[in-house]
Amino acid sequence: MTTPDEPNKTRTIPLHIADQAVAACEAEIQKLKEENAQLKHKLGRLLGAQQEWTLVEPEHYARLKDKSACQTECLDAFDKKLREAEAKIERLLEAGDALYENQLEGMQIVGWEVEDCPLMMAWNAAKESKSV
Repeated sequence: MTTPDEPNKTRTIPLHIADQAVAACEAEIQKLKEENAQLKHKLGRLLGAQQEWTLVEPEHYARLKDKSACQTECLDAFDKKLREAEAKIERLLEAGDALYENQLEGMQIVGWEVEDCPLMMAWNAAKESKSV
């Protein structure tokens, strides 16, 4: 603030520098407006796409929910059957190993080797996941 005793100290900017600053600001404003318009357009597209897959009629939603519950029930049943099959396989492997050991003891008594018995060779190959 100036007092009556002090001279008014103002600085002036040359007109061509002020014009350049105004032009630069206007160019920046225009660039920001264009970017804003692009972002609004992109947002509109994204919201439109989202509405396409999120708006589900109530009757369709109920059917989808029923299908989902059915699929879950089917997967649970499949998992149960798979666990049962794995348990059966384990029991059969244990029984097969017991038979193999019993047969091996009998073969050793008569002096035979595993290679003399095709059934024993097949069991070994099957246990090692090799074809006979």
